[in-house]
Amino acid sequence: MNRIIAYSCFLFIICICSQSIAQLPYTPESRKNYMIKNASLEDYFELTGDQLIMFASTDAKKNNSVEAAIYADEVDIFQRIIINSNRSLELYSNKEIQRFNRDKFGALPGSQNSFRYREKDSLPLRGLRVALDPGHFAGSFEEAAVESRLAKVITSEKEVYSIYEAEITYITAYILADTLRKLGADVMMTRNKHGHTAFEKPFDQWIKDDLQRTADSLLNLKKITPEYKKLLLATTDPKKLYQLFFQQHELEQRAKIINAFNPDITIIIHYNADAQNGRFDNKGNLIGSKQNFNMIFIPGAYIMSELRKTEDRMHFAKALLTNQFDASLEISEYVMEGFIQLTKIEPHSLEKSLKYIQNATIFTGTRGIYARNLVLTRLVNSPLVYGETLYQDNEDEVKKLTTKDFNFKGQMVSYRTYEVAMAYLYGIVNYTKRSNDLKAR
Repeated sequence: MNRIIAYSCFLFIICICSQSIAQLPYTPESRKNYMIKNASLEDYFELTGDQLIMFASTDAKKNNSVEAAIYADEVDIFQRIIINSNRSLELYSNKEIQRFNRDKFGALPGSQNSFRYREKDSLPLRGLRVALDPGHFAGSFEEAAVESRLAKVITSEKEVYSIYEAEITYITAYILADTLRKLGADVMMTRNKHGHTAFEKPFDQWIKDDLQRTADSLLNLKKITPEYKKLLLATTDPKKLYQLFFQQHELEQRAKIINAFNPDITIIIHYNADAQNGRFDNKGNLIGSKQNFNMIFIPGAYIMSELRKTEDRMHFAKALLTNQFDASLEISEYVMEGFIQLTKIEPHSLEKSLKYIQNATIFTGTRGIYARNLVLTRLVNSPLVYGETLYQDNEDEVKKLTTKDFNFKGQMVSYRTYEVAMAYLYGIVNYTKRSNDLKAR
């Protein structure tokens, strides 16, 4: 109990003492630097002073065949349509150069941007809507193997620790959700039970209950071919089915759940691993890494071929025109500050060569924070933090993350997951307190 009280007091102090994080006045032109990883993607759009013109292909741009022209004075309507209309893709696809009907769509609710931190309230986050997405879904080591998120790590002391990411992300989200609710926030989690997918059931149960129905529905909607449906239904290996279809399908379900909640902030919780660590002992145990960093992803960094689908072009336009990137960067900077202060682990730096960082991200200018076009950074509509904190295969970290040394509401969990949850809380609180400063100006 004393540990909880001391830590809560420390959290309160660092929230008050947080350094102010400077923000640039981003524009579509400046955001473009974080949206485009490959210059060839400029063949799909044209950005002028008062409009963004999107094209379906290189040839369409050459022929000036406009897919959608979005004017500066209708960005708010475009954002409302994406957030609240189930016809958003249809409306975007058919827009061409005509304007959105403000009388028709102006009544749609906008994004949740009116929250103010309640400085003197016993519930200072009352009214704040936060979506939490604990990454992955396994409820056992066997299920973790299906997701390829199971590691048996051997340390230099020859101790072996087994860890799977879905367990620690869920615990972290559970702790964070409980703490946020005690401060007044309205919290939604994309999976509310350990071992459940975003479909509110385990993966093996989803296969029994929903695979046939899902395949039938997608075929009727012409989203898959009869051949692909046959392949899905013939796949008996859960791991192959996960890789072939379910991983993407379940991520899209998470995005739907989050967007239906219309949050002020979305926190996507993952733990990382050393991508350069491929060393195993003669028993197949992963040799513990000496590397350990914190990392965060936010929307952006579209790479080759990622604007070929109409839906992806619509979301690209959203990221370019709205303040989602700006707000995501700001809250991520506060979360990264929390990671550093509470975990005592530094952010990832560009000096550490990682292929996926070089090939699929754009550095934001803040250490450890990168734009990256992942499924959730693309599909989620709110400001977001995609946390990739700590290396699970670091030989010191794996001990901390697997040791049940902290009693949280009667459940023994890793105190390290509590520290990570409080780092996210630190970021959320300071971001919302910062919003008061900006609104007071």
